[in-house]
Amino acid sequence: MSQERKMNYSAGLLFSRQNIKDVQLFNLFPFIRDKFNSAWSMLFDKKRKMSFKYTLLLIGSAFLSEITTAGVVFSLGWKLLHGALTMGNYTYYQGLAGQILGSMYMVVNSYGQVMDGKIRIQSFLKFMDWENKVKDEGKLEFAGDSFKLRFDDVSFKYNENSPLILNHVTFEINSWQKTALVGINGSGKTTLIKLIMRYYDPTEGKILLNGHNIKEYTLKSLRKCFSTLFQDYSNYAFNVRESVSLSDWEREDNAGRAEAALRVSGADTFVFQFPAGMDTYLTRQYEDEGEELSGGQWQKIAAARTVFREPLVYILDEPSASLDAESEDELFRQFEDMRNGRGVILVSHRLSNLTSADKIIVLEGGKVAETGTHDELMKSRGKYYYLYTLQASKYKLD
Repeated sequence: MSQERKMNYSAGLLFSRQNIKDVQLFNLFPFIRDKFNSAWSMLFDKKRKMSFKYTLLLIGSAFLSEITTAGVVFSLGWKLLHGALTMGNYTYYQGLAGQILGSMYMVVNSYGQVMDGKIRIQSFLKFMDWENKVKDEGKLEFAGDSFKLRFDDVSFKYNENSPLILNHVTFEINSWQKTALVGINGSGKTTLIKLIMRYYDPTEGKILLNGHNIKEYTLKSLRKCFSTLFQDYSNYAFNVRESVSLSDWEREDNAGRAEAALRVSGADTFVFQFPAGMDTYLTRQYEDEGEELSGGQWQKIAAARTVFREPLVYILDEPSASLDAESEDELFRQFEDMRNGRGVILVSHRLSNLTSADKIIVLEGGKVAETGTHDELMKSRGKYYYLYTLQASKYKLD
């Protein structure tokens, strides 16, 4: 139920270490407490109404049962006194009536308990009835060492009433190339990545992988082709080895690969200074000897997790957003060294990182504004040229 989710969210804000700074700085406790109480009041009101109906039903059934029992006993007693019944028949009918009325009372009581339980499991019932729009019905298993990905007149919006995020987009990506997606916030870059991974399906058009609609492939084999570092990456309260190897956790040879991935991301500079090394837990929530990381350090762990998977194509969505200039330069240089022929789809607002891309796709207003290499786009003096020179002008020395 939505009110229960609101209550859990409000409680999570108050008890989360991630939000404690804002809670204390802005004195948010009264505000969030009121949110919690408001959600609880609405939820309690629904439960109170249901409990009230159940109580009335239970009381009514109890009174009815008692009145009926008294009536039956009086009727049988009257017949016994006037010789219409023997003592044996009286005892038999009285016991039979008691069993019937007791059973009826239990039915009513059980019904009330079922209705009360229904309130508690309503969220579970809604979850069981929920239908995933992205269905894993494909039969093809992708097993190649390269592919060509084509967006064919693709449009997308998140629901019927929202505007188009992508508007009749068409382009191609080769798995062995370094492809960059460029555009201002809201131009559709991250949405493109989510469509490639089939977190959503296009509203119109289709996405082809080696000539086949990606819906024809199994989700597992499709997503196995990629390893993605989103700008809103997740942090895990596991030890370093587990946090890095999550992207391919089923493989057993993870210790050496995890160490190599840490070196590529630059996380080795702080991980191997921990007394427990890769066995260090990245939290102090339940480990006193755990470590708390900064935003930049967490991003390096997330980058290492992306590298650990060893896919055909890496997808990097703002991989250096939390990194300083030196760490950013080191990450891109080490990443280029370890690619080994693998492709990259790179999203970055720092256009200086994209000059070596084989193809740059510029998005504007949900459409492809232009494509080409850095040199080609600079010569055409279009949207990319404007964005690049705008950034470059900030770094000119007097």
